[in-house]
Amino acid sequence: MGHSTIQDIVDDLAERLQRSVAVDDAGIRLLYTSPHYGDEDEVRIRAVLQRDAGGKAIGHVLAQGVTNWTTAGIIPPKPEIGFKARVCVPIRRRSELLGLLIVLDADGTLTTSELATISATARELASLMIDVHGPTVDAASLTRESAVDGLLDADAGVRREALRALADSGGTRLGEHVRAVAVEVRDDDEPATPSHITIALRRALSAQTRANPGGKILFCVHDRRAALVLCSHSPVPAPDVDRFTDQLIRQVHDVSDGRFTCVAGIGSAMTGLAAAWSSYRQAQLACRAAGAMVPAPVAHWSGLGTLGILLRLPPGEIRLETLPDEMQRLLAVDRDRRLTATLRAYLDTGGSGPAASAALHIHRTTLYYRLERIVELTGLDLADGRTRLTLHLGLQLLDLIENDFRQ
Repeated sequence: MGHSTIQDIVDDLAERLQRSVAVDDAGIRLLYTSPHYGDEDEVRIRAVLQRDAGGKAIGHVLAQGVTNWTTAGIIPPKPEIGFKARVCVPIRRRSELLGLLIVLDADGTLTTSELATISATARELASLMIDVHGPTVDAASLTRESAVDGLLDADAGVRREALRALADSGGTRLGEHVRAVAVEVRDDDEPATPSHITIALRRALSAQTRANPGGKILFCVHDRRAALVLCSHSPVPAPDVDRFTDQLIRQVHDVSDGRFTCVAGIGSAMTGLAAAWSSYRQAQLACRAAGAMVPAPVAHWSGLGTLGILLRLPPGEIRLETLPDEMQRLLAVDRDRRLTATLRAYLDTGGSGPAASAALHIHRTTLYYRLERIVELTGLDLADGRTRLTLHLGLQLLDLIENDFRQ
């Protein structure tokens, strides 16, 4: 029983129902499709022609939690992306999800007996799917990902073993110029299922790997995080790395259905695959700052300055009560944080009154009045260099505390 047998089953079901039918794998990639029966929508047409339904459609399907379903369910329509309602039945072998059997049902007229037929077909397909297609991520890819994970481990012995494993699989031909990227998915108001996040990451990574013929990309995925090592035989210009990372984030966002955001951190360029873990450590810290302390979704280690040092502090060890005394005195008298924002702008601009007042969109007289109030209420000497340094670092620590609380 092979590929044609599954196709025959799909075609037979479609003919009996007089509806368009498709089978996706567990990663929502199209495997089989019947002829159209006049009910096709924009998403189905694209999927048939391009073998890909598009990120927004895949995100909408995943947002319904289909990878956790055990029985038939309805995927509601989404007219703005050209998506009509569908009946979806998970194809499972025991508890393992092998794929999805999907039938167009735009008008909601499938009968109880027809739904029973669809469910029976999904059970029939289960034994064939596991024989023909196997797991969503093949064993060779999982082995490579395990080696990449080891390559970025803090333990030097683990890294040496990973380097040997990669060398045995052709890793010596990857190129000596490396740079690491750390990617993290963060939930919005409505959390996504773990499988939704994993599929979004893997889809984006696969697409970017195919679109990067000039170099090799090693990656591994863990839950809502991914680690990448960009390898090439010549240095990769920083704008190319930025463009690659921006596209990766957009690919993840396309599949999010508005349920999560994606941020990334970029480490420094290094020479030699053995140094990738050092670049990755930088990338992890930059990723922690991205989208919060650094307002953009991508942060560079090279642009963090002193924040890069503070990010090395364990999150659990940074609390309001551990802030410097100078910072605590300011917060105690500034409930609405207006004076804190004023001081931040003043210190960020190197103590320039004109630049700080412009950044705050206030008159310079107002700026100086607020600075005087800080001195009056706290007893701090803002003309003292050490006090300024302590306050500036204290503000960055405050950002870290608030960022870790939000995450």
